[in-house]
Amino acid sequence: MNPIYVDYYVHEGCMCFKIDLPWTQYAKHTTVLCRVDQGLSMAKTLAIGVVNKHLTQVLAGEPR
Repeated sequence: MNPIYVDYYVHEGCMCFKIDLPWTQYAKHTTVLCRVDQGLSMAKTLAIGVVNKHLTQVLAGEPR
């Protein structure tokens, strides 16, 4: 299942690709990747960086 999805983003005023990051202190953490017109390939590339950065930060913290 691909975690990237399309949803309206009010700050851009258009449909954007988004991803919900796991391992948060809250119910969910949504990150906007890019506008749909920039393409799924761009969203996938950005998602890899976002997930890697988030995972690195989480692993650097103390276990619960």
